[in-house]
Amino acid sequence: MTLFASEALEQYRAKRQWSVIYDKLKQYNFYPNAKQVLVQLRNQGIKVAIVTNAPQSYVSRALIYHGVSVDYLVAYHDVHRHKPDPEGIFKVINTFSLKHDEVVYVGDNDIDQRTASNANIAFIGIEWGNFSDRTIAKVNYLNLISYIQNN
Repeated sequence: MTLFASEALEQYRAKRQWSVIYDKLKQYNFYPNAKQVLVQLRNQGIKVAIVTNAPQSYVSRALIYHGVSVDYLVAYHDVHRHKPDPEGIFKVINTFSLKHDEVVYVGDNDIDQRTASNANIAFIGIEWGNFSDRTIAKVNYLNLISYIQNN
C-alpha cells in the first residue's frame, strides 16, 4: 500500500480471495506521482526494488496491470522471515552489491520503519502513512526524489 491505493482490497487478501482481487485491480490506482517517481528513479540509473509481505503474484499483477516496472521484487514467499526482519532488504542489497548507506527504504508504516532500522539503512516515511513515531520525515511522491538527493 505504499505505492498502490489498495486498502479496500485488504478484506479480500485476508480471506485469500485472489480471483476477486485480480478482477478489482483496475478499480485502484497508484498514489499520485508514485509511478512517475519510479520511472524517474530508474531513468537516473537508480535501482528500484519492492520488498513486500504480499504474495508475488498479487504485486506482479498490479505492477503489470498499471504498466510499472521495478528492478527487483522480494515478496512473501521469497523469504523465510518477513518484515520487520531485514531478510528481504538484505536480498536486495546482495543482489545489487550495495552498501547499506547506498539504500533508502520508503515505507508507509511502523513495520517498514522497523525493517529499515533492523537492516541499518535510511528510511523515509510517505506522508499518508500510519506512524506512531512523529519524528519520521514524511514526504509525498512529488518531492521524494529531491528529498533523497538532499539527504
